[in-house]
Amino acid sequence: MEALNNDAVTENVGSVLADFGLSDVEVLVYRALLALGSRPASAIAQKSGLKRGQTYNVLQGLTAKGIVQEFLKSSVRHFTCSPPQTLLSILQHREEKIALQKQKLLQVIPHLERLRNPISSQPKVRCYQGIEGIKEVFEDMIRVPNQNIYGLTDIEYSWTFIDGEGRDWINSFIARRSARNIWWLGIMNNSEATQYALKTRKWAKRQVRLIEGLNLRVEIDIYGPKVAITSTTGEMLGIIIESEAIADTLRSIHQSVWNLLPEYAPPNGA
Repeated sequence: MEALNNDAVTENVGSVLADFGLSDVEVLVYRALLALGSRPASAIAQKSGLKRGQTYNVLQGLTAKGIVQEFLKSSVRHFTCSPPQTLLSILQHREEKIALQKQKLLQVIPHLERLRNPISSQPKVRCYQGIEGIKEVFEDMIRVPNQNIYGLTDIEYSWTFIDGEGRDWINSFIARRSARNIWWLGIMNNSEATQYALKTRKWAKRQVRLIEGLNLRVEIDIYGPKVAITSTTGEMLGIIIESEAIADTLRSIHQSVWNLLPEYAPPNGA
């Protein structure tokens, strides 16, 4: 059992280092150097199973990232790892840099908007594929605070193949939407899956009305001058249509149907 746990930890370490931004060979060399301590490139190459020239190039890259240090010992170049805690410091520095870049970008966006060619204000359609593409579609919905989203969906066809990490992202998205005071006004097909979903996340800023008998295999969300259409059943496909005329028309239809439906009343005990 202990061996199995060690194997799982070993695999997880490699995955975490890859998410940090290290390539497969960088992970290999870094872990070899951690085990060896201060060594010349030849010893590290032997430990990692790579050629000496490739190992030296990888070490140079890790040195540039601040993860490895190089020094001379008896006229021979040696390499040593920074303490693993350094990885957190590097990550924090990245976060600070990104925050500063975001602040600067927010300052120039109004100027960039004024520079836009009027032709660019014509309707635009953007397509996204894969889970990361779907995430980008949803992130676009909450970039402007206090802008409600008018949605149509059926939980039966929503995010049917998502994993644990994906569900963590969904929870994070809903929390961030609520924190930005963005309400989701959803018309949902009435089903057992819908009723179950409505029992969860009662804190989320949402208003719901149920409709019977619709086959909603995709989700439609109208926000500002945009419409997002997402398919998360098997295929992962998203489309953003940027057109005030289309958005206003669909929002008007949504509101007309909304006004015809009774207010949602949770079952007793829900």
